Amino acid sequence: MPKLKIHTFEIALEASFPSPVAFFDARTNEFAAKMSQIFPISPDQFRMRQFDVLYGYELKATFFGTNARLERTSSGIKLSLGGASTEHKDAITDLVSTFCEAILPEITPELTFVLCAHAGFESPEEHAAFFRPFGRCPEIVSEGIIAEVKLPNWALPVGVRFENSEAFENSVFAVHSSEIMLPLEPTSLGKMWASVEEAAKLFGLELPY
Repeated sequence: MPKLKIHTFEIALEASFPSPVAFFDARTNEFAAKMSQIFPISPDQFRMRQFDVLYGYELKATFFGTNARLERTSSGIKLSLGGASTEHKDAITDLVSTFCEAILPEITPELTFVLCAHAGFESPEEHAAFFRPFGRCPEIVSEGIIAEVKLPNWALPVGVRFENSEAFENSVFAVHSSEIMLPLEPTSLGKMWASVEEAAKLFGLELPY
């Protein structure tokens, strides 16, 4: 089984409100102040865009250079932490845990996560062998796998996508998505990382985060 080396990865989280939150109920200044205690953002880094008096608003902030984004709208809250390597995994786990605890009173218990990674094969031969089954038909111009899998240690289905990486040579772009239930248990995020690795093994890849 080929063992991949992760070049870079990104985790994106999306939480929904039980019902849309109007602008005058959103307490956006309070939200910005709370997030500034978790992430390296000052309240004045947030940018508000309002295009409707009730539900048409977006509060956004970018941090860690341009690698991380935070957004609050009337429908929910989104967080993206990118440009990461495996050495950042523990720090990202801690940030995600604190973030989930901070937003929990407002949101529904289901939190969607998407993990995207560019990961390299040890050799061009391994890369070619993984994608070879898709190259038998000349009409296929972009090879890949899209699937949904069920894992014994993860309650919900995991969406899986593998395609050739356009950013790194002899590499794959791997996407895993599912939902994680809130409030988080002490083992929840550890199981999330493990579920992604187990899903990759079903397709003959070792993807250690």
